[in-house]
Amino acid sequence: MQLVRHHPLAVSRSFGPQFDDWFDGWFGDSSRAWAPRVDVLESDGALVARFEVAGFSAEDLEVTLEDGVLSLTGERRFESEDATFRRRELAYGSFRRSVRVGDAYDADQVTASYKDGILEVTIAKRPEVLPRKIEISTAG
Repeated sequence: MQLVRHHPLAVSRSFGPQFDDWFDGWFGDSSRAWAPRVDVLESDGALVARFEVAGFSAEDLEVTLEDGVLSLTGERRFESEDATFRRRELAYGSFRRSVRVGDAYDADQVTASYKDGILEVTIAKRPEVLPRKIEISTAG
């Protein structure tokens, strides 16, 4: 007869995040850190980061670019302290979302616009890293 060691938590590991989400639904998880989702795309002359920040005003958000890292910080405040929740899925509290963009971008050429819950940050590439056409001379 072979003995098999029993691990009581092995079942929860096999379910992964679904198991955690189920328990969060019953017991709540107000300590879970959160940050807005982001898409980052690059064109020939710029990098564009689109952050999903619905429900925020532009005044509640701060964008910085330092040492090649683009960061968005903000805070969503909990406003219904006296309410009884049947389900609570929105995350509250401070967040910081950072994206490494590297040194190819110009910190003096950054723009940000906010529309329909999307904050779009555009950073121009530094001129010296842009592709340039090289003229070919003919020997003659």
